[in-house]
Amino acid sequence: MAEKTETNKSSVRGCFWQERQAPQSSYHDLLSKLLDQRGIPEGDWPAFLNPTLKHFLPDPFELKDMQAAVEVILNAIQNDKNITIFGDYDVDGATSTALLVRFFKMINIGVNFYIPDREKEGYGPSVEAFQNLHEKGTQVIITVDCGVVAFEPLAYAKKLGLEVVVVDHHAGGPKNPECAALVNPNRADENVEFTYLAAVGVSFLLCVAIQRQLRLLGFFDNLVEPDLISLLDIVALGTVCDVVPLIGLNRSLVTQGLRVMAKTQNLGLRYMLELLEVDLCQISAYHLGFVIGPRINAGGRIGCSRLGSSLLSSDDLEEVKLCATELNLLNEERRLIQDAAFAEADAQVKQNQKIIVVYSPNWHQGVIGIVAGKLKEKYHKPTFVISIDEGAHVGKCSARSVVGFDVGQSIHEAQQAGVILQGGGHPMAGGFSLKTSQLQDFFEFVNNNMAQKLSSQDMQRTYFVDASLTLGSVNDETYQTVQKLAPFGASNSTPKFVFSNITLSKLLVLKEKHIKCFFKDPLSQKTVEGIIFNALQSDMGSFLLKQQGKHIDILAVIKQNHWRGQAKLSLHIEDVRPTL
Repeated sequence: MAEKTETNKSSVRGCFWQERQAPQSSYHDLLSKLLDQRGIPEGDWPAFLNPTLKHFLPDPFELKDMQAAVEVILNAIQNDKNITIFGDYDVDGATSTALLVRFFKMINIGVNFYIPDREKEGYGPSVEAFQNLHEKGTQVIITVDCGVVAFEPLAYAKKLGLEVVVVDHHAGGPKNPECAALVNPNRADENVEFTYLAAVGVSFLLCVAIQRQLRLLGFFDNLVEPDLISLLDIVALGTVCDVVPLIGLNRSLVTQGLRVMAKTQNLGLRYMLELLEVDLCQISAYHLGFVIGPRINAGGRIGCSRLGSSLLSSDDLEEVKLCATELNLLNEERRLIQDAAFAEADAQVKQNQKIIVVYSPNWHQGVIGIVAGKLKEKYHKPTFVISIDEGAHVGKCSARSVVGFDVGQSIHEAQQAGVILQGGGHPMAGGFSLKTSQLQDFFEFVNNNMAQKLSSQDMQRTYFVDASLTLGSVNDETYQTVQKLAPFGASNSTPKFVFSNITLSKLLVLKEKHIKCFFKDPLSQKTVEGIIFNALQSDMGSFLLKQQGKHIDILAVIKQNHWRGQAKLSLHIEDVRPTL
């Protein structure tokens, strides 16, 4: 989609504001413009605005190996085989695991689940884990959110006589691993359209397929058929937290999932929401991604990796209370660990670096991805954060990138060059391991190879603007128009608007870190409140403190705040600049 620069003058944050362009040159209303800017053909507008499962849900058997996967699982059910769900330790893995545990529980089939420890076992299946499960009596394993590149562990499982069904969404290589079935829209030989699914979305399709086959076999003649819609609350949670595009089927899963969550019967989710005092009537994708998700993730980052899956799959109130409380405490601890690591990492950054590489033996592996993301946001540069294990003489790295620099491809090239052990990723994020003896070689590869691919345009900070509005248009009608595009997330960001030549009439500092502003429209004299969080010590804060009574331009999102039963609109400010 083409975009044009609104102005060649950068903002206080050093960003250029560009208005999104769309095929049409004029619009009847704001909604039409927003839809067109997002590349939605006019004939698809009704489905986008009302994304139903009936419209978007595909036949799950379109996926290669889905039939084989279902046959393995049905055989296990019919022959009372011991089934274990093997999940990843992040939110997508936890929700995928809990989804399958709950589904099997609904059809009166007991299953176990296993989540590896991030530090002791690392990501995905391992020979040791499969050996342990085999010794404990597991006969069938369903891996979720992992497995597509676990060649050695899966080959070993086959030798042990284990039947392994891999349910994943990560990109596979030209060769598939040895397993009973590989269900993955992103396997190399797949050709379905819904490659954007998170693992929990693929797991949901597996549940649909199993239930369909059980129905044909008469399994539900004497058993109430599960209501799969009731499971969409955890499907929505995993989908949002894995930051996959909220388009097509994902959009319908999250939209319906939010409705389910508002009345959720999931004991763990309900208890966590009550603990966090989240108003179920106002729940949105924001709460999934930034309130609930980090807590589900906390166990896998710095604590017990099973906690998230246990919370979401348990019907035992005492277990749920213990899991929720522990996850909440771990999240607070994670913040402290993360903040300390970020401060140390930030101190290592040199302003003339085109690509940031920082490392330390003091950083917990569970937070380096967050630290990399924060550094990337602050400096708008590709960032590599490496946690060193001095005893093992190895380092683990998390990487985050900017638009225009494919960090996943760069990691692949680094592996081919022999300067790291192994790794992977996609254009915006990745990770790898290396020996400490390879650090210097990696630094040189970054400077001599990766940095040469960065253009000045890649380094330019850009905010994409949806429209220019006046303060007079900050009203319920505009807000409701914007909300028709929800849920917001990857590939469907919350619309951002420019408000130009407005007066900063008053300013307040809140809690010694936030800034509350009162803006007045010189023409209509309408006053609207705005807020910038954690801005007092920033460049924006310094700028605003000197602008009271002056005209400025702001870039903001229209939000609705609720307090004591009252709803009020305000502007959440993302950037500012002097009026041109």
